[in-house]
Amino acid sequence: MSEIKYPIEVKGIILPKDPVKSYFGEPVGSWVSVKPCGEKYGDKTYLGILLGELPISCMAMYDKEQNIEFLYHRNPAMYVPDLKEIIYGCGSWWDMIEKPEDLKNISDQDINNIWYVKALKELSTKT
Repeated sequence: MSEIKYPIEVKGIILPKDPVKSYFGEPVGSWVSVKPCGEKYGDKTYLGILLGELPISCMAMYDKEQNIEFLYHRNPAMYVPDLKEIIYGCGSWWDMIEKPEDLKNISDQDINNIWYVKALKELSTKT
């Protein structure tokens, strides 16, 4: 990796083509149940609206053709009307709502049955 020497000449700026995307084919505007992480949410589950994959951070790359390309790190985002907040997937437990019965609280048991939570618990007991 070579070091960039400043000042630089920029011949072009490349922006992301589509900053809002669906999440694994689920359409923007779909209903979701959201259990945000954090004490201020009181361990509650809320009704939310899937906004798609929104940027949570960005980075810029300078290429050999002297272009600067901007890239987004995206994460599923849900608007929760009761909170008047956007809650990101990386800061919550959430699930799609396909039928009225799906509108249930996301329980600790649901969370503990997720494969990566099980794997982390198993790894932490081995040390």
